[in-house]
Amino acid sequence: KERNMSSSAWLSDALGEWSGLLGFAALVFALYYMGGGNGNNNNDAAHRAQRDRQGGADRERREMEAAATTNAGATTQDARQAAGGVETAVGRVRRMTVATVGVLFRADASKPLNARDGANLIPAAERAIRAAAAQGLELFLITHVDSDAAQESAQKSLKSSGISGTAIPPHRCLFCDTDVGRTALVRQLEPDVHVDAGLASVTELARFLPRVAHVVSTGSASSTVGKNVTSCAGLAELLLTS
Repeated sequence: KERNMSSSAWLSDALGEWSGLLGFAALVFALYYMGGGNGNNNNDAAHRAQRDRQGGADRERREMEAAATTNAGATTQDARQAAGGVETAVGRVRRMTVATVGVLFRADASKPLNARDGANLIPAAERAIRAAAAQGLELFLITHVDSDAAQESAQKSLKSSGISGTAIPPHRCLFCDTDVGRTALVRQLEPDVHVDAGLASVTELARFLPRVAHVVSTGSASSTVGKNVTSCAGLAELLLTS
């Protein structure tokens, strides 16, 4: 009986020691695991912060490069405009809009261009347009048409003559089907001078533009719309190519 009690005590003591060792090992493992996890988390956070800083630096660099490019382009454009322009009968002009009916196309300026009459260019005006464009004048041609067929006819004439696509980029050869549309286009483009053979358009646009040139046929009375309106016989006279 005494031996049995001693064995029981010994077993109890042994189990207690093993339990203590296992508990201690579990505690050490838990601490090690938590320390490693925090380390990994800290490392991940550091890496993310570094990537964010690098990404921010890259974005800032790209923005600075884009701003520098934009500023350089604007500076070049400003310098070109300050030194550019073409000498005309109304002074130096950088941008000019031309209502082509009656000015570039031989047609009645009081009506839109129609396909039946054809899109026949005035030779002197055609030469003046090409010469002025070659000198750097920024030209926009606006043609009032009454149909798609008339527009196609005008486009064909402008292209075959070398005006559209050679002297003037095609996107600057514009078309409209109303007088209101023509006026809106001109005002939006804000030219230094607008050229038009229609008295109603000249009168309307003279209210908004610094200068308007009214093309009048030989023998017709000169325009007296306003001080900022100049009358001329055609583009050749206005652009000093006659």
